This record gives sequence, structure tokens and C-alpha cells, in this order.
Amino acid sequence: MVECWLPYGKTEIHITIPIQDLIGILEPKFDQPLEDFSTPLEKAITEAFEGEAAEKARGGQVAIAIDGTLNPSLAASASSKVVERLRMGGASPDKIILIIGNGWGRHSDPQLIEALRAQPPLKDLKIYEHTRRTVELTALGTTKRGTMVSINSHFASAQLRIVIGETHPDALTGFKGPQEVLIPGISSLKTIEMNRIRALGEVPGPGKVEGNQLLEDVMEAAKMAAVDLAVNMVSSPHGGLLGVYAGDLQEVWRRALSDFGGVFRVRVENRPEILVLSAGGFKHDRDLYSAIWALSAAKDMAERGFSIILAAECSEGLGVEGLRTLSKMEKIEELRRSYTLGAEAVHLLKSTLRKSQVHIVSALPRSYLEPLGLKPHRTANDALTSAVEGRRGRKTLVIPRGCITIPELS
Repeated sequence: MVECWLPYGKTEIHITIPIQDLIGILEPKFDQPLEDFSTPLEKAITEAFEGEAAEKARGGQVAIAIDGTLNPSLAASASSKVVERLRMGGASPDKIILIIGNGWGRHSDPQLIEALRAQPPLKDLKIYEHTRRTVELTALGTTKRGTMVSINSHFASAQLRIVIGETHPDALTGFKGPQEVLIPGISSLKTIEMNRIRALGEVPGPGKVEGNQLLEDVMEAAKMAAVDLAVNMVSSPHGGLLGVYAGDLQEVWRRALSDFGGVFRVRVENRPEILVLSAGGFKHDRDLYSAIWALSAAKDMAERGFSIILAAECSEGLGVEGLRTLSKMEKIEELRRSYTLGAEAVHLLKSTLRKSQVHIVSALPRSYLEPLGLKPHRTANDALTSAVEGRRGRKTLVIPRGCITIPELS
């Protein structure tokens, strides 16, 4: 028997798999994180902070928008270095604000706010939490694909606009980046919906950037926001810094993709019959809407009769109402007609269920999960027992970090 540990919220759970059934444990192979990440952070920010950006910092309002899903320690360190550089350039502390971009979320991670407040350069700054309820919004216009872009007014009205984000695989935009600080981070719920309705046709899947309409739409919106400086990081699952870039938003995203994009791609030698999949811990499973995208990792592996076991704590509930109100809808036409945020996740789940059974280990009640067609279990071992019952083929693959792993069949 092999005992495998799966990220689950801010802890781990285990699953025990017979050794003859286990065909592999699949996860990206990261280099050792940088031991002293303050030096490369400071170097990247200092080199990028010149010219027009430096000029705008003197006397004007400065807004720094932060991806609310960032590792708290990295977010605090990057924000602190940016603020230190701003103050060296003549920016007044009372003219600098931080905005935590939570997109559709109800609130920020308390550990993130605590980490920001613990940094001496940040402790006296105003911190705004942008959530789905934020009403101070500024309309920027409409993208060529028809997305009406409205973002946080504190950010839109600043003379100097800075974003801090990170790059890793994303089921919707292919690869995440600092552009997603804007959508979904600090945009209106309506803007997020108008962008994500495009996933109803087909979820692009992690790693798919060429011809990705959602990504192109987000990038266009980012241009409309006129970001002056972007800080983009690549981190290990445990929060270690692997790389950092600062400068033009699209350029720092492309550089991160060039240097690290291949790290997340992992070869699958044999097609499994059972897939044990963790969303990847709190960063990816704080709610079901965030966690469900891990299923896109199974898209190319699934054949009829496939079984998936998804580990996702979902301590903050479903995440979006669409997962409840649209749970009974099967047809894409129905979902499009009744669209609200979450319809695209329902579509992914229903598409998966046409070929596969999906068992789930979660803190969510059965009344939330069963209407979606999910089979809830108390433990991962209970889920495995149910998944193997009555089946002859039991070849099992484990993916501990489903939201950031790009499996590629040989």
C-alpha cells in the first residue's frame, strides 16, 4: 500500500492506494526557491522604476493592486519593496493605497492582511478590500469582444497604477499573470461575468494561450486600465519565490511564461482508469468555484467509465450562486440563457460527468454537492473504496496540485 498526501485547504489529507494499482504521482518539478528573495525583488523593482513611473510617484496618488490569492509572505514582501522604492522616489505615504483584488470573493484572506500589516513600510497605509460587493467602480469602456470593463475607482483614479500578481497555469486564461489582478481581481462582478461567459463554449484548459479569447479579452481590459508598472512572480506551491519580473504588464507575463511555462507540463505515460485529484490547497480550493477548474486537467484522459476523486475543502462555500441556482441545467443553451457567474463551471462539470463519475471529499454539505452530480465522501479512502467498487480496471494516477498541473498524454 502507498500512502499519498493531498493538499486540502490549509492542511493535508491522505489516501491509501494498493501499490499494484498506482501508476504514478504527477506534479511539476520545481527548482529550489531563491533563499533570499528580497534581493531579486528589490533589483527587479528598482530597475523597472524609472522614467514616467518615477515622475508620477512624486506628489500624485499611487494605487497598488494585489492579487488576493497570492502567498501572504510573498505579497507582503513585494508590496513592501514597491512602497520603499516609491518613498525613495519622493512619494508621500498618505498618497499610497493598497487594494486587495478578491474578484468574486466576499473577503480577503485574513493571513494576507496580517502579513501586509506586519511590514513596517505598509503598516500605516490604507488597505482596501475589493470584493463582489464593491460599488466604487469606474467604467473604462468596452472591449472589442463586448466586455464592459469597470474596475475599482481608487485604482482607476490614481496617477500611478501598479499591479502585483503571479504566473501559473489557469484553466480559463491558459496561464495567469498580473493582468488577472484587473479581471477578475479588482473588476465588477458584471465585468467578470461578461468575460467568463466565453468559457461556456469550451473551457480552454491550463496552458492553452494561443487563440484563447478569455485571455485576449483580459489583456485588452488591462490595456484600458493603463497600468504603469507590473510586478509578476512565479512561486512554488509552498510559497518559495522562483522568479520575479517588473516592468510592462504584458512583457513581464511573457518573460515568466518563457522561463517557467514548461515546468508545469508533465508527461502521462499510461492512461489511468481512476484519477485522484487535489485542487492544490487553500489557494485553489477556498470555494468550489475555484476548485472545480482542477477537473480540466482530466479532460484529455477521460474515457467512458472513468472515475475522478476530487479533494477540495471549500471552507468558504460554493463561491458563486450560479453553482446552486443552475445546478440542474444540462444544456449549454439553458446555461447561456440563464447565465450568471458559475454557469461555465456547471458546464465543465456536466461535460465531465458525461464520461466520468466524480467523487468529492469536501467540507461542503451534501445538499450543495449532490444536485451538481457530485458524489460526496467523508474521507479520501471512502471515496476510493466507492470508486473501485465493481470495476476491473483500477490503474490509479494521483495529481496533488490539479489547478497548476498540465498533464500531457504520451
